[in-house]
Amino acid sequence: MTSEMDLDHVAVVVGDLDRAERNYTRLGFQLTPRSSHKGPVAPDGEIGPWGSGNHCAMFRQGYLELLGITDADLYKAHIDRRLARYEGLHLIAFGTDDAGTTAAALGAKGVRISAPAQLGRDVPYGEGTRPGKFSIANLDEALYPEADFIVIEQQTRGVLWQPALMEHPNGALSLESVTLCCSDPDDLVARLTPALGGPRNGRFDLTPGVLAIISAKDLADRLPDCAPPGALPCVVATAIGVRSLRQTEDWLVQNDVPLLSTNNGCLRVGSETGCGAVIEFIQSTLEESGQ
Repeated sequence: MTSEMDLDHVAVVVGDLDRAERNYTRLGFQLTPRSSHKGPVAPDGEIGPWGSGNHCAMFRQGYLELLGITDADLYKAHIDRRLARYEGLHLIAFGTDDAGTTAAALGAKGVRISAPAQLGRDVPYGEGTRPGKFSIANLDEALYPEADFIVIEQQTRGVLWQPALMEHPNGALSLESVTLCCSDPDDLVARLTPALGGPRNGRFDLTPGVLAIISAKDLADRLPDCAPPGALPCVVATAIGVRSLRQTEDWLVQNDVPLLSTNNGCLRVGSETGCGAVIEFIQSTLEESGQ
């Protein structure tokens, strides 16, 4: 059964945002200018500046976020907590048109999920900025410790998905999938099924996108050159759909990006370059469908 939610974005949490910006630019992504986050800073829910910020690679379908510390004097516990485990992919965001309705529906199914919280950030837009707004509900960390699973309602899509930002030198078009490795995939799949619908061979089909759950043995078979970024469980890889694998390979070779493999219709870049994340480039499903 396909989930009604999509794979909105994934986030690579990094210890050095400047280094991550350099690495991902070298990979051929056109990154957004740095943007700082805002969130609750008082018990009454007052919104104020946080000490975290990001760069994003915006695609026609979904996006990839580089998330790190921008001001050590402001709230940054959410970054510190993740980096204490490992640098790399942590956050998996499922998109919905209405976070409140979706959270209520999942709660009625027995899914432990928070009430939606209003967050935002100032998004560079032209020569200035515009407010980016989104509503987020978190799946209970105690029940789902394998990753930061969130449900997100993007309330200012036109501010984030600016046409000029969706053109990438490497030909990236779409966020296709994310892969999580854990010691007991069957157990995690069973816990996620009420939220995401019935899986198929350890993978949840979203609309669009895929969340794949694999074991350590599966990781060794599927990504033989890739060690996990930390102790299991961890999110190990994300696949980006591109216009042309030849175009992407040409860019990577010209920029001296080490490739782990170039077979089975996939170009794979290791976690050292990806700041803890394995980046896979595959033929975009958008291109295949003519979108």
